[in-house]
Amino acid sequence: QNPWQEMFGEKALELIRELQRCSDGTLAPYNEDGVRQVLDEMKALFEQNQRDVRATAEGQQGLYAAIHFRHASLERNQRCLLAYVYADYRELGLRIRCI
Repeated sequence: QNPWQEMFGEKALELIRELQRCSDGTLAPYNEDGVRQVLDEMKALFEQNQRDVRATAEGQQGLYAAIHFRHASLERNQRCLLAYVYADYRELGLRIRCI
């Protein structure tokens, strides 16, 4: 079993939960490992989609739902990563302006 299948979408959600836990104005350390794991998952999802799209172009049937599901998962992970990075930089920017 692939590692990304074990954590399917969970790491991206965990990054968002970290933001919620630190909503009191504290600046949590940047979770580089969590971000890297989400990016690795996204790469695996994208590569699998590419294989399935090629198979579909070659005439294989029944892959559309899986392709669509992985694409939606990619978009969700992307939104979570952008929210995480934006919130981290926004909080950092507020701290710099207050100095």
